[in-house]
Amino acid sequence: MLLSDATGITDRHRAYLVERAEGGAAMVGIESAPVHPSSKDDRQNPLPLYSDVIIPSLAGTADAVHAAGSRLMLVMQHRGSHVSHITNHAPALAPSAIPDIQTGDVPLAASSADLADIRAAYGAAAKRCRTASVDVLEIMGALDYLIGAFLHPALNLRTDAYGGSLENRARLLMEILETVREATRGAIPTGVRLTVGDVVDEEDESALQRVIATARLIAGQGLVDYINIIRGSYRNMDNAMPAMHLPRMGLAEQSTQLREAIDVPVSFAGGIRTPREGEYLLANGHADLIAMARTWIAEPHWMAKLEAGNEDQIRPCISCNQACTGFLMRAMPASCILNPRAGRELEFAQPVRAVTPRRVAIVGGGPAGLEAARVAASRGHRVRLFEREHRLGGDMALAAADRQRAEMQLAIDWWLRELNRLGVEIVLDHEVSVVEPPEADALIWAIGANPSQVTVGRYRPQLVEGIAGAQGLPHGREFLRGERRANGRVLVIDEEGGWPVLVLAEALRCDPEVTNVTVITAERAALGENHTSFTFEGSVAARRVAKPGLQIRLGTFATLVEDGCATLAGGERIGPFDTIFLSTGTSAPDMPEGSQLAGDCLVPRGIWAAVSEGHALALSI
Repeated sequence: MLLSDATGITDRHRAYLVERAEGGAAMVGIESAPVHPSSKDDRQNPLPLYSDVIIPSLAGTADAVHAAGSRLMLVMQHRGSHVSHITNHAPALAPSAIPDIQTGDVPLAASSADLADIRAAYGAAAKRCRTASVDVLEIMGALDYLIGAFLHPALNLRTDAYGGSLENRARLLMEILETVREATRGAIPTGVRLTVGDVVDEEDESALQRVIATARLIAGQGLVDYINIIRGSYRNMDNAMPAMHLPRMGLAEQSTQLREAIDVPVSFAGGIRTPREGEYLLANGHADLIAMARTWIAEPHWMAKLEAGNEDQIRPCISCNQACTGFLMRAMPASCILNPRAGRELEFAQPVRAVTPRRVAIVGGGPAGLEAARVAASRGHRVRLFEREHRLGGDMALAAADRQRAEMQLAIDWWLRELNRLGVEIVLDHEVSVVEPPEADALIWAIGANPSQVTVGRYRPQLVEGIAGAQGLPHGREFLRGERRANGRVLVIDEEGGWPVLVLAEALRCDPEVTNVTVITAERAALGENHTSFTFEGSVAARRVAKPGLQIRLGTFATLVEDGCATLAGGERIGPFDTIFLSTGTSAPDMPEGSQLAGDCLVPRGIWAAVSEGHALALSI
């Protein structure tokens, strides 16, 4: 979550964990923590488990979690080659000198002395956890981190006692487990996380059978109390944090096979969202423990709501990866686009009843308006929500209409249930004028933004009026709303990127009136990259646009649109086209000074900003 720092667990991180403990989680987990200075990476894993400095904050966190009725788990990690020699002033360590997929740096093949030092570091870190009253430890043996790399024959080319056979490749893991057992005096249950696929390009069955053999080896020697499985690596992260296009409970079959092969409990996380899914996995022998991560980032009171009979009030995780993984990939603290309090519990207190209920009008039924209405109504205000369209959701509803973004509709449905439960009056098909606002004690505007050519200014700020000849051309959002039609040969001029153009391109390709689609885009590596590179959706996006009838021209700019043709930078002229659409961003409308604005009508950004502002404004009333 990147909520702590190199001094230890911060108050901010502790508040995040405690709220989930209070919400009914049997155990809450702290993010992976480096056990050795050679594994330091303050951008991804800042917790100093390699130093006694962590003990006071770790102990305080354990006490707070215990007081809330839960238990505390911590993941012990060495990042292996995934650290920078520039940051640590020393080469990264790995089993073999294979270049790191992220940095391209060649790591140092760890010597026997290095491995002895790392084993000792695991033991010292485990003692610190014992001193701090941590309840469960998990050894990160997954992905292509240090231990995971030792376990994989493609990443471990050693010819000594730590390479070659399965027993040799697992030797470091077994020695670390023995060291941790000794350090904790066997008093702290210890698990191991293993990867069942996508560490390198190989057959899934080969990867699974290797993991089963490894698990049998360590479980057979009594070194582990449970096994937790995951999929993916830094070479292929799409399945490590499965996005909304992937099936739910994606590791159920692998977990079942592993569970049948060993005598210790097995768990997995990834795409387990609902109580029904959890019960299914337990009842059908797919897992012994239900592990959830993003599900509880979105809804910290998941179990409490379920136990109270309020399952329909559980805020859904829609697997969008935008503010959890997406923020972490930018080296920023994680959050949730639907739960702006996630990671900001000290900043946003739980909503409380207002001393004096007021009449609140909210104009706009997109994410900002929906969240503002929900929070205001939960505080006892009398809320009316106005939406000019015939449905709620704004641009989020446009995205949800895409077959691989359909889970976004779950969020809109949840908001609608909450507004109905809280007695919000919803007025659809009603456009409110800024000069004739509804009568209310408090008014929040959340009307979104209007299509424009604003993103042309990112790369070409000298084009103050936008692309010559493109004024008045229809925008992609108008097509997705059903306001504009397309036919024949279609050109999309894209300088916005991300999911807006991906959804548009595929929707056009699937339109029976369209014969073919050409997209010229400012994006240089792949269409949609300025979103998908942060949310682990790059490979699915690439597959979606690699279809007949869809041509993508990367790093291409239009300088003139005329007579159904486009002139490109460099002088090439393409066309003619029957329909031309712009995908060039949105701009905030002119609003009266002093208005209370939330979301894109303040300035266009994204769902997280919109929901955060709607939430904050509703708290201020």
